[in-house]
Amino acid sequence: MNRCKKTAFSALCLILLLAVAGCGLLGGAVVKTITPEAGADTVAGLSQAEREALAAIKKSSGCEGESAAATDYRVGGNDVLNIMVYDERELRSPGLRVTPDGYISFPLIGRIKVAGLTTSQIEELIAQKLARGYLVDPHVSVQVEEFDSRYYVIGEVKRPGAYPLGSSDISLVEGIGFAGGFTNFAARNSTKIIRNHNGREIAIRVKVDDIMKAGTQLRDIILQPNDIIIVPQSFF
Repeated sequence: MNRCKKTAFSALCLILLLAVAGCGLLGGAVVKTITPEAGADTVAGLSQAEREALAAIKKSSGCEGESAAATDYRVGGNDVLNIMVYDERELRSPGLRVTPDGYISFPLIGRIKVAGLTTSQIEELIAQKLARGYLVDPHVSVQVEEFDSRYYVIGEVKRPGAYPLGSSDISLVEGIGFAGGFTNFAARNSTKIIRNHNGREIAIRVKVDDIMKAGTQLRDIILQPNDIIIVPQSFF
């Protein structure tokens, strides 16, 4: 009888151990979604400038005009651009939509790839091409009239800013990689995603280091349009 009890107890321990291991593999402690209470500080570890950038991003959810988010925005497929060359009426292209694979066609210079570039980089690219036998010292202005899909990264990454979401899924780890990766001061396992879900703001806490170490055993988080990735500074 004692042997039966001992065997049953061992089996129960084994089941509990496998259950705990299974929760680890599924990311139970790695990914946690919370609904912040009113007044809760969800951006601990950010500098004042980064907090202001976050506020600007939230305020400009429609991304209209020149905002802190739009300034660093990298153009993606299906965005709509307004391009003009000063003193050259024939070279104005309002409402120019970027193709899904990231190209536009512009008078005189033809088809050029703009996906992944900021508006200032596109201005410089077009000006350089127009200066090759077409215009003398051209001045180009590029503005984003309509944004398609983008996400934001602020905090301890090498290239904070706004980045396009293409037609294929981008994971959290990939999104941070596009922003240059973590700095040496990043609190990697304190990374958060601020997301609007059914009209309410939620915060998704992610232990990124645990995901990267586990490889394919843990499912990464897929980014959604207007997600804000926050990487706070480590205090240790």
